[in-house]
Amino acid sequence: MREALFYSREGDKIRCSLCPHECLLSEGKVGLCRQRRHVHGRLMAEGYARVSSIAMDPIEKKPLYHFYPGSFILRWAGYGATSAVHSARTGTFPRGNNPPQSWLLKDWLNWQLSMIV
Repeated sequence: MREALFYSREGDKIRCSLCPHECLLSEGKVGLCRQRRHVHGRLMAEGYARVSSIAMDPIEKKPLYHFYPGSFILRWAGYGATSAVHSARTGTFPRGNNPPQSWLLKDWLNWQLSMIV
């Protein structure tokens, strides 16, 4: 967990300004994304550096299809969704607590590198 950016204090509450929802959080409460929590007067990013989805995709799936045709691109997503549309449409942005098997990005990269060497 790490202190989040993009918030302001409003009395004893905190307003998160990361997305258009602009959640107003009392002590101990979480935002709509379930990834920002008010802890002792600070907004904490609970999903910081945690990966929910990561894959190598063909470049043709992305808007960059005209760059290096036949190559691959690394796609990754973090926890939390700022809109119910994201999780309903793609299913790749879980809106709950981070599962215990979630990895830090550095752990995933180390695992990938260990398979190459």
